[in-house]
Amino acid sequence: MQQKSELPEGWGLVSLGELVTPSKEKIEPSENPTLKYIGLEHIESHKCQINGYGVAGDIKSTKTVFSRGDILYGKLRPYLNKVCIPDFEGICSTDILVFKATPNLDNRYLMRFLSTPEVVDYANNNSSGVQLPRVNFQKLSNCTVPLPPLAEQHRIVSAIEALFARLDATNEKLDRVPGILKKFRQSVLAAACDGRLTEAWREENKQKLGCTDFLNILPIENFDAYAPSDYDPIIPQSIPEEWKLSRCHNLCDNNRAVTYGVIKLGQPVEDGIPTLRSSDVRWLKIDKNHVKCISPEIASNYSRTFLKGGEILVTVRGTLGGVAVVPQDMAGFNISREVAVIPLISGLNSHFFSYTIASKWSQNWLSEMTKGVAYTGINIKDLKNLPLPVPPLPEQHEIVKRVDALFAFTDSIEAKVAAAREKTEKLRQSILAKVFSGELVEIEAEIARREGRDYETAKVLIEKIKAGKGKKE
Repeated sequence: MQQKSELPEGWGLVSLGELVTPSKEKIEPSENPTLKYIGLEHIESHKCQINGYGVAGDIKSTKTVFSRGDILYGKLRPYLNKVCIPDFEGICSTDILVFKATPNLDNRYLMRFLSTPEVVDYANNNSSGVQLPRVNFQKLSNCTVPLPPLAEQHRIVSAIEALFARLDATNEKLDRVPGILKKFRQSVLAAACDGRLTEAWREENKQKLGCTDFLNILPIENFDAYAPSDYDPIIPQSIPEEWKLSRCHNLCDNNRAVTYGVIKLGQPVEDGIPTLRSSDVRWLKIDKNHVKCISPEIASNYSRTFLKGGEILVTVRGTLGGVAVVPQDMAGFNISREVAVIPLISGLNSHFFSYTIASKWSQNWLSEMTKGVAYTGINIKDLKNLPLPVPPLPEQHEIVKRVDALFAFTDSIEAKVAAAREKTEKLRQSILAKVFSGELVEIEAEIARREGRDYETAKVLIEKIKAGKGKKE
């Protein structure tokens, strides 16, 4: 581990083994079944926080005892960086080292030091085991700790907590952005699918919309004939008079039906036919990173679902809610039983209808159609009968252009949020690096010395700590 070449006056360098020793106090959980239990799953990675606890009564084997203010350090998979200080007493997993609180060392200072990237890397590089890597204290004890005077430890902890509180507040605000953007995207789709998004455009382009030959020949059903309780639980409340309302199957190519794909994919093959599953079809996009290939023999038995590009895919089993248009570079792919294909009539804008199917009311319609039965997915019959608004072709294109522009805007915000989160994490690491090299408190420490405030050197402090370690726990 690299340390600053010149530490501030009064600081010292000491090995972890000279500062602390893991507690050996054990207990059978049955002796005190009401004690709180901390396992590695109860400690958050990289945050020095506890996210829950169990009870001793549910635990069978011998565990380590800890007290309020002790440091709990996860030695299993040290790269997960699980370290915390509980504000209660209890027992913990034997994969957690317990460092007792002492009067001559601020355990909060040591906890923060143990969570630095340098210590995490050191522990990880000195762990043993492939599937379950662990670092033992014998290796960890050689880690070098920069130790300031006790009063300065307190000031460092206060500085870290104040700065981290500001970063946490920033991250809390950033964490709310994805939810806001999700609602905004759904609002955009709602406005796109009921005509509000292009209301002004429609008024300005009446002549362009006068050519409605396609809509005139489109099979249009009388939705008023269906009571919501009889067939359609939800239909659009209103659409522009220039639009029509039709069923999904009426918009499909006469030579191809709405259907799902390969029932049994078989074992993956290296040079087979890429086949999209529900995990590959996300909300308005297809994830190409983990596409499975199946044998050409199996795929050929489902020639009806070989993709040509431009079709709409909808997840009907497994992970529901996925809707996306097949890009041209995926022509020749097949789909699994978890995915349905909607081959639209040539000339229709597939992206517009993917937006309508992805909209909240379409998803609600499909969900409502299965309400009251064992829900295993979306029935193909229901998907075929999904009511869809149909604008004139020019307006379909205009809507897609506007939606794409708004979604590109939200994507740019998401990218900025991700960059901001990355920056806050780097700043958090930078803060830790600076405080443990003395950079953030050198000026304050100098002021303390000049004012004659309590300033005990690390040399004296180390002697006290060593003397304290000699006492029986």
